[in-house]
Amino acid sequence: MSDMKLFFAVVIFVLLGFNGFSAKVEQLKIMSAFLGKESPVNVILPDSYSTSDSLPVLFLLHGYGGDCGSYLLSYKSLMSNVDYLKIVVVCVNGEGSWYMDSPVKKESRYESYIIKELIPFISKQYKVYQSGNKRGVAGLSMGGFGAVYLGLRNPACFAYVGSTSGGVDIVPFPGHWGLNDLLGDQSEKLSQWQSHSPLYMIDFIDLKKVKFKLVLDCGKDDFFYDANNQFDEKLTQLGFFHEYLVSGGAHTWEYWNKTLPVHLNKFCETVK
Repeated sequence: MSDMKLFFAVVIFVLLGFNGFSAKVEQLKIMSAFLGKESPVNVILPDSYSTSDSLPVLFLLHGYGGDCGSYLLSYKSLMSNVDYLKIVVVCVNGEGSWYMDSPVKKESRYESYIIKELIPFISKQYKVYQSGNKRGVAGLSMGGFGAVYLGLRNPACFAYVGSTSGGVDIVPFPGHWGLNDLLGDQSEKLSQWQSHSPLYMIDFIDLKKVKFKLVLDCGKDDFFYDANNQFDEKLTQLGFFHEYLVSGGAHTWEYWNKTLPVHLNKFCETVK
């Protein structure tokens, strides 16, 4: 990797075995010009990786307060899912960024980091498909927002976009989860909040050019449930094909451990 001017990666190999599976985790630190610092990343490789050619790759985005290790700690079947499905999963570290380029906090440029640095880095260093039609992005809560936000703004980059309990409308939540630091005081910057919220963004996007498969889900006891219902209704009115899955559940890992495997399977159905 000496030819990579923007990146420095420290790789630690960890062999984990769950129920007979032996997927590997590579823990990286990537130097980002957009963030002005190193950002950690966990890359999960299936046991079949060494004997495979190119594999599909899914970028997983954590929720607010989490980090790139959250899925390894709390998504109980992640390793076995990666092995069984024969995919590469990249757990991104987004801090409290909401995965956007903040118009207020100039050092928080996570959209640029992911799209312009992280994806090209993974594409060059790993045996993954180079084209967007074999790549996906998914996440929970803030990460669900991030997946939809990044997908809508960069539709050619992904074939699959998945959101579980995603904050697909952030406008009802001024003062929460560091959003004011990223977008300013909503009473003064309402249009700025709306332009960064998927529910409003779709009014200004030519959805006919958006080709990725979009899958949303939310539990009925989740504080983002109303936002997801409104997003589903608006997408339906605009004629944009998507899937919206609803079941009992709250904003918890108990719910996400049921829904995340669904997203991994739907991603594989889309790209294989």
